[in-house]
Amino acid sequence: MENSIKRFLSKVEIDGSGCWLWTAYLNDGYGMFSIANKMRRAHRLSYEMLVGEIPDGMLVLHSCHTKHCVNPNHLRVGTQLENMRDMFDAGRNPVMHGDRNPAAKLTANQVDEIRRIASAGNHSQREIAKKFGVVQGTVSRILLGDGWNKDVRL
Repeated sequence: MENSIKRFLSKVEIDGSGCWLWTAYLNDGYGMFSIANKMRRAHRLSYEMLVGEIPDGMLVLHSCHTKHCVNPNHLRVGTQLENMRDMFDAGRNPVMHGDRNPAAKLTANQVDEIRRIASAGNHSQREIAKKFGVVQGTVSRILLGDGWNKDVRL
């Protein structure tokens, strides 16, 4: 194990914030390390080697919000819910709502315009949908507040 720790630490660079940045292979931003012919996430391995066991079903969370940091002082065990809350609190929301979503067909201004037109009561949802190049169900969800939000918080 001592040899594995030395090999592991040889792939780490310490930055000015105290993060131990993984300099070897990354997968989705997370460091990866091969030990006993098995690829493992480096931050989980760091926790196991330098702190202790990770309970079944638990995650290893980064207090520094840096995926490729393996500093055991920046790592803690937590639940999926804690991980999601940390992510939202740090502004790393992977679910992009409204016009922040690259697949969005409408902008925030267009949604406001749809709401304005609909409130005037002169056009059906089907007519509004046609004007904006979306289906009637999209207009319905916008008007119900169920399908398009400019500002979503957890």
